[in-house]
Amino acid sequence: MKLSVKCLCVGMIFLFSLSGCTQDFNGATQVSASPSPASSPVSDEHVEVQSTAMQSSQFTQLSLPGDARPMYYNDSYVIYTLEGAATADPERSYTELYQYHFATKESVQLANLMFPNISTGSIVIDGERLYIVALGENDRSVLYEINMTTHAANVIKQLEEHVIFPYLYQSGNQLILFSIIRRSEETDYTIETIDLTSLNSELIVKKSTDTDNAYISCIEVDGDTIYAYGGNIGGPKCITTYTLAGTEMAVYQLDISDFIGKDENNLDVDAVFWMQKTADYFCMHTINSRILILQQNVNSIDQIQTPENLYDKLPSLYGLLDNYGTDSKNVYLASDHYEPNYILNTENGTFTGFTMPTDATANDKYSCLCSYNDTLLIKRTAKDSEAVFYLLQIERYL
Repeated sequence: MKLSVKCLCVGMIFLFSLSGCTQDFNGATQVSASPSPASSPVSDEHVEVQSTAMQSSQFTQLSLPGDARPMYYNDSYVIYTLEGAATADPERSYTELYQYHFATKESVQLANLMFPNISTGSIVIDGERLYIVALGENDRSVLYEINMTTHAANVIKQLEEHVIFPYLYQSGNQLILFSIIRRSEETDYTIETIDLTSLNSELIVKKSTDTDNAYISCIEVDGDTIYAYGGNIGGPKCITTYTLAGTEMAVYQLDISDFIGKDENNLDVDAVFWMQKTADYFCMHTINSRILILQQNVNSIDQIQTPENLYDKLPSLYGLLDNYGTDSKNVYLASDHYEPNYILNTENGTFTGFTMPTDATANDKYSCLCSYNDTLLIKRTAKDSEAVFYLLQIERYL
């Protein structure tokens, strides 16, 4: 689950995200999302969820080291770093990047990289090539291409000097790089494409708090469409769609003020910093670990009713799991602190629940980290012992 890495940066994202959008974006189609009371996640209606208890006998144990921090996995391997691999410098750390193979149950080192201690951990895998942002010379952020067969690591792009929180996505033969660039007087939000054959990059979208009075908190890529959550400072929140060439197609205004909430100074008390799209559903993760779920309809993006413990606390302490497969219809929402964990079926919009094993000691804690299609990567920790990692083919037991 990227949440464990992303939580390092939510405090600063909060400074850049408490705003909204009203501008007519260069002639793009304007549509709106106006939820009815029955579809609002803060309405009086409640979602009844049936829950299934998992058993430890259903888990498949892996031979990952106890201090592994998984960043990605598929049906063949896990990419991970090691916890606590840091220098004495509070602003940066040297991290060995490993690949654990399920077939051999062995790990190989791919690279030794330096990261800022506030990092997204965002990576893209394309065949035998791994793409990741790390620090290069003079602590400048750079984009690495790592060959997972030869272990050669090459810098293919140098990022802007003041970039923070870069996220990588892929569409076909292109990488999509979303960056927040923080300067003394303004913050820029940029979306670039990088051709994986020529390695040429192109800036396709740029918003600025200074020149545009606008911001982008997060993006998602689905096929050849980019979805950007943000807008103009002081207005309602929006999701804007772009082509891979940066052409604006539509702006969906979102009425989610009841969910975000206001304090006594009329400032937002929560903010979305991560968005994941599966089928027609947008799962929005906030800095307070609350979950908002929207559904795209013909001319609008509307809120759907969700289980109340996904949103009713500040913080709610639920996380949206990364899904690295393409064949799953499910979205996984998990918590280390509360039960049940939830599954949203995007074919019919229903929720089911599952709980972690009860046949463990009182000190055991299970954490769902991420999923590949419908197999979950799970970490079990216990006091005074090393963590253990498992796979759970969860749909077999629901």
